[in-house]
Amino acid sequence: MKSAEDGGSDDEVSGDKKLFRLSDASGKLEFTEIQSGKISKSKLDTKDVFVFDAGHEVFVWLGLGATADEKKAGLGYAQTYLKQNNRPSFTPISKILEGAENEVFISSFDH
Repeated sequence: MKSAEDGGSDDEVSGDKKLFRLSDASGKLEFTEIQSGKISKSKLDTKDVFVFDAGHEVFVWLGLGATADEKKAGLGYAQTYLKQNNRPSFTPISKILEGAENEVFISSFDH
């Protein structure tokens, strides 16, 4: 059996925070990584949906100006992201509405 040290630090397990934009401004839905590592809440844009991987949880942030298609697709993109990155299936995914952000979401950003 491996010791705790052999498993590496817990920081490595969660990996870098990542922020993705889900936008259909080009005419089709595009899911693009816009930042990793230290992420500021100022990167969020009211016109789009964002998927924020905070390590311990994945948030789907719905901007007030996001299109209906963007809002509908957000959760599915978050689930696909978890699968494609071999993240545990029990990683929580939370939907956050712009203007109704909770403390856990806000504190997950680097200020």
